[in-house]
Order: sequence, then structure tokens, then C-alpha cells
Amino acid sequence: MLDLSTAIRRALNEKQFQLYYQPHVALDSDRIAGAEALLRWPCCQSYMDPMQYIPLAESTGQIHAIDAWVFSQALTKLQIWRQRKNADQFLSINVSSKTINNDQALNELLDMAGQYPDACRLLVLEITETALLGGMDQAARRLQRLKGLGIRIALDDFGTGYSSLNYITQLPLQLLKLDRTFIQRVGHSSTDEAVIRLVLEMARAVGHQVIAEGVETQKQVSFLRRHGCPMGQGYFFHRPMPWEDLEQVIAENAARRSQKDGR
Repeated sequence: MLDLSTAIRRALNEKQFQLYYQPHVALDSDRIAGAEALLRWPCCQSYMDPMQYIPLAESTGQIHAIDAWVFSQALTKLQIWRQRKNADQFLSINVSSKTINNDQALNELLDMAGQYPDACRLLVLEITETALLGGMDQAARRLQRLKGLGIRIALDDFGTGYSSLNYITQLPLQLLKLDRTFIQRVGHSSTDEAVIRLVLEMARAVGHQVIAEGVETQKQVSFLRRHGCPMGQGYFFHRPMPWEDLEQVIAENAARRSQKDGR
């Protein structure tokens, strides 16, 4: 554990961490609407599974530095997008509940965000239910501070927790990420398909957008389109990729749709 903690500190100091980006696709038009930034750590001739080091980073407090780095990278990339007249894709990032619930760490993110007011309007912060363990009221206040800067809040893995329905009425959310376990059972479980339909109807009623995670098959895409799911993310569309590849994919996607509209 000590060796891994030392390795994390070295990775931060030596800028070893990387971000890969997996596009979000608008299902009604195939337009790339945004992307999720995913943390990668090239270590020992391969990429280390985040579940091997994120829990340790959370327990040692190193997660705050990791989150601050991810936050800074996202804002910098979005600033590049904002400087392009036709760029309106959003970028979503995952921030640990340990950072959201730590006053000093949260204030650092807020100060950083204040330097990029235009970029913040294209930033989505994905949280999980663990960010709410300190209490619903406190979590709502903290998230509202981020929302006040234009940052949108998404609830990740929606549908797997016990209080998911409660969250959408008490938290300043704009997006729900429908957990991949439901999507994987499309075509195999009428119960899960019913849950997906209910989530989509509920989200429309309260004005939230939905992103379906883990989309891998045409059958899943067809089902989601048929029931009006706004966006999808998964290997069916694109695998995570470096920033340069993402920019190329977005440019090719825009050109393809422009050519189609021209006909």
C-alpha cells in the first residue's frame, strides 16, 4: 500500500496520468454531443485499473490532487473548444465524493472554475451516490455552488441506488446516466426494459436529459431511439480515445452530417 501511495505521488509529480475521451452520441441525429473524460495511468507496461488505486488515493487524500488535475485539464480543453465558433460539445468528468465533501478541495475547484467562466458552461460534473453520504441538504448546497458557475451536474449509475428517485427532486441535477446494467439486458429482460422506459418518461417530466451508458449493440440503440433516449455512450459508437483522436472524430462526424444534410 505504501509503495502504491508513493507511486501515485510520483505519477502526479511527473505528470504520468492521462485522460482518454469517450464520446456521447445524440441518438436522434448521430451527432457527437460531448464526451466523458476517463482517467488513465500508464504503469508497468499497461494501464492500471482505476479501481486498483482510486480507493487508496481517496483514503490518503491524494484524490484531491488527482481531481484538481482532471478538473484543470477539462477546463483547458473546453476553453479550446469555446474559441471555435461552432464547437458546443460538452465534456463530463468524474470527481470523487471525497473532494465534493471536502471544503478546501471543493473551494480549490470553485476558484479554478471561476477563471474559465465560458468553459464552465460546457462542463458536466458526474457524481455518484457516495457524494451524498454527508447528507442530502449539505450535498445540494455544495452542488448548487458548482451549478452557480454554469457547471451541469449528472448523477452517474442512475437506477442502482435505493434513493435514486429522491435525488432527482432534491438535487440540482440536469443529467441522469442510466446504468449500463439495464442497457445490457435490453432484449433479455422485459423488467429492465420497463425500468428504462419509466426513467426516460420521468426524466422528460422533470426536464432532465438521459445518457445511456454501456451501449454495445444495434438492438440496444434501436430500443433507446424508439423510446426517446437523448444520448448514448459505449463501444457501439466509440471506444475511449486520446484528445487528438476525439477532435478528428468530431470533425469527421460534423462533415458527414453536413454532407448528408446537403443532399
